[in-house]
Amino acid sequence: MKRYQGFMLIEFLIATCIAVIVLFIIYVFYQSEMRNYQFNKARMEAVDKLWLSMDRIKEEVRKGKRFENPDTFPFSSIFPDISQAPDSLVFTKVNNEVVAFFTYESDGNLYKAISGATTTTAQIIAQDTRISANSSSGSAQVTLSTNWTFRGVTRTESITSKVALRNWRGY
Repeated sequence: MKRYQGFMLIEFLIATCIAVIVLFIIYVFYQSEMRNYQFNKARMEAVDKLWLSMDRIKEEVRKGKRFENPDTFPFSSIFPDISQAPDSLVFTKVNNEVVAFFTYESDGNLYKAISGATTTTAQIIAQDTRISANSSSGSAQVTLSTNWTFRGVTRTESITSKVALRNWRGY
């Protein structure tokens, strides 16, 4: 009998097919993991944005002495098209400035407005973020929500936290 040195053609084709199948399985697994990573990254960016905004709200509320009725805040002096008070968190600070966190429905952004003795100013805290708040006595339940998109599908993420006035004395 003759001894062959090397592989025969059929052996080479079988080995190549097995290698292609293994590489295809690895590729499918890799693609799946990349999709999961991108999905979780987009979701965590949305959640991080909400928690950063919530932390800022909590920091400001701790400086407050009492919650106010949102109808008393001069929203129309900042945005003339606001006819009624939006869903907002309004409180008075120790220095008697009135602070409001609210969502301006025309652009969907979260704003912080300060009404002093002579002027009212506003600044954007977070884009595409909505606030919902229920206050009573010295604390409030605040919910922030935002929309985020992954692969053409829009999802909503929300967080809720209780915030308390540090300087509340039952005013």
